[in-house]
Amino acid sequence: MVEDCRPPGQRDGPAGLLKMPSLLRFLFVIAVLAGLVYGGMLALVTLFKPEPREITIVVPPDRFMKR
Repeated sequence: MVEDCRPPGQRDGPAGLLKMPSLLRFLFVIAVLAGLVYGGMLALVTLFKPEPREITIVVPPDRFMKR
């Protein structure tokens, strides 16, 4: 029987296909995470409507004086 002399990261997977290289796997994970973040932001934009309200901030007069 002939043994596979390739490094463990390059051996065939269970379906006989080569394993995905680490750079492509990393980019795939980043793309999936970016898609999840984008989908979450899209859901927040479409499902939640902010209620406008009035805000009053008191600014002390000494802030207007130039030094």
